[in-house]
Amino acid sequence: NIGNIYFEETKYEQALEYYLKSLKIKEELKDKKGISASYNNIGNLYTKLAKYEQALEYYQKSIQIKDELNDTMGSIYSLQGMAEVYLAQKDYD
Repeated sequence: NIGNIYFEETKYEQALEYYLKSLKIKEELKDKKGISASYNNIGNLYTKLAKYEQALEYYQKSIQIKDELNDTMGSIYSLQGMAEVYLAQKDYD
């Protein structure tokens, strides 16, 4: 949540720092759903920074886990993030 606050305040470096801290903890706990959420947050951040290749990479990682967990609604959020990247790149197909 701290990362999300920094994200909303457009303090993206701090947001990424906390997203990565959160990801590390979730990995240590083997919290797949949490890991997937962290990947999605990082994807959102990279989208905002116009670092589209990194954003797509994290969205893909998130979707892979969500598919393993049969989390269809979660996949939708990552797919929407990917769509935003492609829209920003004017890749309409």
